[in-house]
Amino acid sequence: MSDGNSAAMAQMESAHEELMIAEGSDWWWWYGDEHFSAQKNVYDELFRGHLRAMYEKLDLTVPANLNRPISIPTTSDEATHKYGAMQPAAG
Repeated sequence: MSDGNSAAMAQMESAHEELMIAEGSDWWWWYGDEHFSAQKNVYDELFRGHLRAMYEKLDLTVPANLNRPISIPTTSDEATHKYGAMQPAAG
């Protein structure tokens, strides 16, 4: 294999690794409204960051929409109203 092919294969493997990290991300679990996390925006940024890195490692233009959050951040107040405050069990 020539050096050019080796470099291209290493580039593809590195981009593929970024894709696999994104696919295995907790983002898929926290994306919907049925799960709450105060760090939802962190999962979202990490997920999009891996997808951006994949494009960059392939020397492709990163789509502009990968710079915009996918999930809308919520506040802890919203979670309290949605699920109710936790109360210790009487024992």
